[in-house]
Amino acid sequence: MTVATAADVGLRAALAALEQSWRESATPVRAILIDLDNLGVKRAVLPQTLQQILAEAAPFEVALAAGHPVGAAHARELCVGLGIDVLDTAAGPDAADIALLSAAQRLYCAGRATTFLVASHDKAFARLPGRYTLLLTGRGQPAQALLESAHTVRRVG
Repeated sequence: MTVATAADVGLRAALAALEQSWRESATPVRAILIDLDNLGVKRAVLPQTLQQILAEAAPFEVALAAGHPVGAAHARELCVGLGIDVLDTAAGPDAADIALLSAAQRLYCAGRATTFLVASHDKAFARLPGRYTLLLTGRGQPAQALLESAHTVRRVG
C-alpha cells in the first residue's frame, strides 16, 4: 500500500466516522412511508387508519404513500385530502415498494430524513437506510424480516 493510498483510506474512514457522528447527533427528521397495498385494513376503516398513522407519527417532516394505481385509487384520494404526498407508480408487482424505498433513499442521502415510520407488512422495507419504526395496522402478520430489522414496533388503531 502506498502512502497516498493509505492516506486516502484514512481520510475516507475519518469522513465516514464524521458523517455517522453527525447523523447520530443531529435532531432526527422523521418521514412516514405508507404502503397502500399492504396496510391490511378494509376500505371502510381506511380513513380512520390513515388519520391514526399521522397522529402516531407526529411530528414528521414528510409523509409519502404509494399503491397500485387502480387498486388503491380510493386510498390515494384519501391521502391527498390528508396532506400525504402520493407517489406515482406503475401497475407492476412491488411498484409501490420500489417507489417508496427509492424516495426514502433520496430523502436519507439528502439529509431530509434520518428516521422513518413505516406503515406496511411487506418485507421490502427491511432494506431501509437508517432507523425505522414499524407502524402495524389492521390484521395480518408482517414479514419476519421487517419485524427483526425495525428499531421499534408499534400497533396503530
